[in-house]
Amino acid sequence: MMRSKQFLLERILAAATAATLLAGCSDQLGPEDPTEFYGQAQEAEVQEPIPFTEQNYDFTGPTPIADIEALIPGDEFVWYGVSPSDPYPQGDERVIDADCDPGRYDNMVAKVDELPARIEGIVTLKPRYFQKVSVCGQDQRFYGSFFIQDQSGGMLVLNDSRIEEFGFGDRISLRVRGVMTSFDQPSVVIHDEVELVEPDKTYDIYYEKIARDFESSDIGRVRRIEGTVIGEPTNNNFNELVLEGDEGAVWLVSLDRELGNRGVAPEKGDRLVLTGPVINSFDLRLLVSSLGQIQQLD
Repeated sequence: MMRSKQFLLERILAAATAATLLAGCSDQLGPEDPTEFYGQAQEAEVQEPIPFTEQNYDFTGPTPIADIEALIPGDEFVWYGVSPSDPYPQGDERVIDADCDPGRYDNMVAKVDELPARIEGIVTLKPRYFQKVSVCGQDQRFYGSFFIQDQSGGMLVLNDSRIEEFGFGDRISLRVRGVMTSFDQPSVVIHDEVELVEPDKTYDIYYEKIARDFESSDIGRVRRIEGTVIGEPTNNNFNELVLEGDEGAVWLVSLDRELGNRGVAPEKGDRLVLTGPVINSFDLRLLVSSLGQIQQLD
């Protein structure tokens, strides 16, 4: 028994000695100096310049975007139209000329003989806008939607992927196979792979500056507004900013969530110039997803 106690005591003393030695070594080494690895850091302002212009484009694709939008009946609240070779959705009894959502809307999937059609234009909002729409009674989530505009007009393109080879100012082409309107917001809902027309060139984005309230004719088009912040974007209002123009117009602006995560939060009284496409999403509003769309006035 005495031998067992002596052995235990020796183990405890050995452990205590080792801990003391380790602590001593740690104190001697101290924390590493990060400048030895990283060098001297410098503060820099993050910039995401986007070139804009008041000169409209001088081109359209084989089919002008305005002609695609005109395929959608103006008096329809919810409507789907597809090319004759693309009944949507595929794989069940809901096909062209059938009521695709009898439990909610009395809407038919219309056959559009003008589709497929190829459009070409400039990207005015990079593919990162989230849009959830009901397509024939099934919620569809599009995480990489974007806007495209040519000389004739602009349109929302519902797109799955946020990882694309194109962004602001790129000229792209796509083959449209299906269109829809949901709560008066026209969109391309079925399309083939997007193609870069001029990979090495970035175009200035055409905008029109307005001092009036948004109108339905603004949907899909890039507008520039200038005014004073009267409603701040927060986590509680889905980053919705309210801007008041000098002539009394009031505009809703949706700031991208990731901008909010980066601390982009204009305050009441700030004077801003904002440029971006207009969408009809629970009201007409301008979309901002990049710092290059925001100009703060003194």
